[in-house]
Amino acid sequence: MRVILLLVLAGFLAITGLICLITGIVLLTRDTPCDQITPKISEKCSYSEEAVRGSLDTFLQKVQDSHYRLHPNRIAYKPRVLPSEIRGKYCSYDPSTSNIKLITDEAWALLDEINKTRFQVHKPKPRERKALAQVKHYLQHVFGTPYDVNYYAGDFLMGPNLWCWQPLCETPSEIKKSLCHFKPNSTRDLENLLSKLVEIKETFAQYKKNMEYGVLVGMVRSVEECNAGINGLTSSFRNISIKGAMGKVQMFSQSARHPDTSAEFYIFTSCFK
Repeated sequence: MRVILLLVLAGFLAITGLICLITGIVLLTRDTPCDQITPKISEKCSYSEEAVRGSLDTFLQKVQDSHYRLHPNRIAYKPRVLPSEIRGKYCSYDPSTSNIKLITDEAWALLDEINKTRFQVHKPKPRERKALAQVKHYLQHVFGTPYDVNYYAGDFLMGPNLWCWQPLCETPSEIKKSLCHFKPNSTRDLENLLSKLVEIKETFAQYKKNMEYGVLVGMVRSVEECNAGINGLTSSFRNISIKGAMGKVQMFSQSARHPDTSAEFYIFTSCFK
């Protein structure tokens, strides 16, 4: 009899849990995001008095603006960005020591600014407390980039790691996202496009210089880590690593047929079909 009661109880709990799960999923799918403001959700998505008092809304916008100002290579990912803004601001990733120091210093200056702002813990809305914790973590790790961007850690001298999580390895997707807005319609447009290609070349040349300097000052990985880094880099640029210069040439025709094959250095040519 006791076993039967336990089975009935377990079944009841399982059914109740399943109902709660389905109800939660339905409510989440019906939830309207705050970027689609309607009178019904305007109060839900507005900032609390405490957040307004502490200028949280202004600070979050300041962080976003600073991110895209310091990372023009990622301008194509800016919300509601216009093609004209991409053409005017896009630059290839700059791994120079001066730029890495600038980004680190500005991130930590913003972190210091928000840490000095005092909020009464229980007055902000839950999503505001979440945003506050996230932006502090984001700035502590230099705009959410823990590898190769913290100037004072010096790991930008050591080259890529096994998973190639460094900003250098994001250049293929940034190129694909950005340079399709540079389709030339005049001689000036073509010159502008060529200048962007030169910038991309400088990105890799500077990254190589950083590694060479790292060797001189003793900032090097172990043999195993270096081999893993090579594997990670060649994985991100597989077609070029296998075929060399010919791989670049072949990418022009291949990307036209397969514009969605990712992580290829010259995949942006699909934009000019």
